[in-house]
Amino acid sequence: MHLSVRPPDVDRLRSVAAAVAAADPDPVPSDARFVEERRVVGRGAAALAAGTSVLQEWAMHEHAGVRTDGSALAPGATVGIGARTFGVWMLFACRVTDVDDGVDRRFGFTYATLPGHPERGRETFTLQHRDDD
Repeated sequence: MHLSVRPPDVDRLRSVAAAVAAADPDPVPSDARFVEERRVVGRGAAALAAGTSVLQEWAMHEHAGVRTDGSALAPGATVGIGARTFGVWMLFACRVTDVDDGVDRRFGFTYATLPGHPERGRETFTLQHRDDD
């Protein structure tokens, strides 16, 4: 993990990602907790399309105050991430491992932590246009 007192720009985040691009994702710890949360974020095909754009552009991270290098969502892509905590930016990277490309009215992706990330494991973001909405 790299630390910075200044907000990282895209080039800095890409250099952090490049430094660990050849690394294997961290294994999921044997004592990992699995948490699933579901939220209604809209209804209908228009909401799915809008949500898909949010995921593809990493906007859910940006709205949470986390910066990314904007890497395309594709299996194998390495994304540089910057998160501010206690006035210091932590810079690290994750690898996109899976992308759910919208078949069956769904869109989402999973990414895994890489060496230097302050956490270990995987996170999945999925949107689904259900039959009852």
